[in-house]
Amino acid sequence: MSRSTEARAEAPPSRPSARRERIRILAGIAVLATVLLLLGWGLSAMQWTILITNNNVNDAVATHKTLTETALYSIPLGAERDYPQGITFHPLSSIYGYASCGGVGNVPTCSLPTPISNSSTTIDDYVVFSLTRPNGSAVVFWYTGPQGNLTQDCGGVVEAACQVEPNPPGSGTSPFSNLFLIPTPGNYSIHIVSVQCAFTPNNCSTTTATGIVTLAVSTLTYSRPYYAAGLATVIIAGVSVAVAVVFLTVTGYRIVDDRRKRMGPRPRAVHSVQSAD
Repeated sequence: MSRSTEARAEAPPSRPSARRERIRILAGIAVLATVLLLLGWGLSAMQWTILITNNNVNDAVATHKTLTETALYSIPLGAERDYPQGITFHPLSSIYGYASCGGVGNVPTCSLPTPISNSSTTIDDYVVFSLTRPNGSAVVFWYTGPQGNLTQDCGGVVEAACQVEPNPPGSGTSPFSNLFLIPTPGNYSIHIVSVQCAFTPNNCSTTTATGIVTLAVSTLTYSRPYYAAGLATVIIAGVSVAVAVVFLTVTGYRIVDDRRKRMGPRPRAVHSVQSAD
């Protein structure tokens, strides 16, 4: 091995230039992480929506009902009654107003604004079902839409169907309500079946369940107050990510190339030749 090769092999593994390159790598990684966080914030800001009226969707739907239909239900034990609400859409700029609904159970059809979502506004349509606690026998109820069965909340528990017993003596008749987003037109229905009481037999006076069912539709409008700021952030962050990736790639290449130059070529192996005796 020559003296020059030994000197290169024994050179210190780290020089000031190499340390500076490592610092640049760490700084680039930190900048890239920050920019990615900004990119995530920008994407979230573009999707952020705020109700123009109430802060709570349930309250807004309840206080901004466009159409409401109420009927008394009287269902013999073992029988089923279906109460559909037909939904059609019309463009927001249409000159036609909301179609009036007929009687509950006769498939009333309501025309609602077509759901839209753009850079400034989101419009969503909802259908609302309310059912009072029955008198007489108990009832089991569930909901369906054009897409099939709709998940429902049975007192804090999601069930395929909810069962409600008759009113205990002296209690009120608070309704059980569920609201559903309307993504597609078609029939949205509540299905009610009269069944035998299981938990409160003393309150069952007849074999017929009677009560009140209400169907309503509502249209809510959301604003997108941070869309412009989010879009600007996404554009700047996207450019910054590209710059940070290029910077890290170039800096990493320089470190590898500098290390290769410092190490120099590998010395050739020297094999001793033994002479035969």
